[in-house]
Amino acid sequence: MKPSAVLRLFSLPLAAAIVAPALRGTDAETLLRAVAARYASATDYSLRVRTNSSASSSDFTLAASLPHQSMLRQKSRTNGRFELLLTADATAAWGYQPHRKLYTKSGPERGEERTELARVHHQYFGRFQHLDRLATDAKVVGHGSVRSGGRAVLCIRVRIESAGESGAEELWIDPARHLVLKAVARLKRPMPETGDIVTTTVWYECDLDHPADPSLFTFQPPPGTRRTNTLEYR
Repeated sequence: MKPSAVLRLFSLPLAAAIVAPALRGTDAETLLRAVAARYASATDYSLRVRTNSSASSSDFTLAASLPHQSMLRQKSRTNGRFELLLTADATAAWGYQPHRKLYTKSGPERGEERTELARVHHQYFGRFQHLDRLATDAKVVGHGSVRSGGRAVLCIRVRIESAGESGAEELWIDPARHLVLKAVARLKRPMPETGDIVTTTVWYECDLDHPADPSLFTFQPPPGTRRTNTLEYR
């Protein structure tokens, strides 16, 4: 057996042995409160996220400098042509779809660009600000490793159920930084025999400590594009 294979063989049980005592002493509710406080205190963040489900797969890049600046770039891995860019500040919001060569612009009022920005940022950041209150039941179920920020991060896995939801979600939380780095959500279908919809989300970049690049919140329509009233958001 190669030395590298021997190292891998023994490294997994060793990691489990190191983490097990910490897991036994981990209280899910305390951990969720720490996560909520971490996200609620962030004023600037940059995220790179990938979602996969039986229906679709997409990559997201998100950044914000609260309260007024936010951006989103979405690229579908299912439909390689779909790409969307949204950016907003206190005075204007822009939308752009490169494959259609179309863009939109609205003012400081709440238009469709700001609505979509708010929806996606809530899904991948904002909801964790209230995680301790939204979860009606939480339980530590194990640990696992997530590759984020270019390295493997050992996480605590917490299974939660939320009020008003029709399924459960398992969050993989970095206990050192109180960041959610992976989520596995199971949504029950109206017809149980068709099986659950399982969506896996990984935050392979999650920075809540540094200001985002200011250029992310500006947009200049490229040559050859034209303005329209609405864009595709799904």
